[in-house]
This record gives sequence, structure tokens and C-alpha cells, in this order.
Amino acid sequence: MANLGSLASGLCRRAPSSAQRKVAIYEAATITTRSQPPPEPAFLVVPDYPPRKQWPPDFSRLSQQQQYRFEKKHKRRVIYATRRPGWTKGVQIAQLSVIVCAW
Repeated sequence: MANLGSLASGLCRRAPSSAQRKVAIYEAATITTRSQPPPEPAFLVVPDYPPRKQWPPDFSRLSQQQQYRFEKKHKRRVIYATRRPGWTKGVQIAQLSVIVCAW
């Protein structure tokens, strides 16, 4: 029991006061923010491998047929990317309910 008392008094004696803790935290924050540049966002991280194709492609180098194929592929991908089946179904149900209630 005597050992616990001396241990507790030793911990209390060594612990910094709240004012000293606040100053230490402030100094640590100012040192890290001034000496280091801000971290880059995760979406700007460049992958380790090079891209397979240049985006967007240079249309002046493409033939008419290649341009046509690219436009078809791009339109199809845009349609797939902007599809929202849940939203479309909700709008259809809302329209049907308005028509049925009004009729």
C-alpha cells in the first residue's frame, strides 16, 4: 500500500499543469503547421502506373470513323453514368398517384 501512495504522488508531481499542457499543444500545432506543407487531398494522388490512353483524345489525329466510334462510345457511357433507375421509378409512381388521385 505504501508503494501505491508513493507511485501516485510521483505521478501527480510529474504531471504538467493544464496551462503548461495548453501551451505545449499550441506550440506543437504551430510547429507542425508552419514547418510542413498542408497534406494533399486523397483525390489528387497520382497513381504509380501511367495511363493507357490520353484523355480526352486529340480529335485532329483521329480519322472520321474513329471519331464516330468514339462519340458513340462516349454517348453510351454518359447515358449509363447518368441513369438513375430509383429516381425514375419514384417519379413514375408519383405521376401515377397524382393521375389516379385526380381522376
